[in-house]
Amino acid sequence: MSRIGRKPIPIPDKVEVDVKSGTVSVKGPNGTLEQEIPDGVLVAVKDGELRVGLEEGARHLRASQGL
Repeated sequence: MSRIGRKPIPIPDKVEVDVKSGTVSVKGPNGTLEQEIPDGVLVAVKDGELRVGLEEGARHLRASQGL
């Protein structure tokens, strides 16, 4: 498995990240972006980083984890 899917994503100072049920929205000086998150993928903001992981038993999603 690629290690890039496990790396936390640093969030710059002027960027706001909001994680709600099934979507992640990012707002910054260049605009806004929203992305739907498939079931089985966990997304959390912690210590100024965005962390993405998989639920237990979600092996079928490993192929797209780094995307």
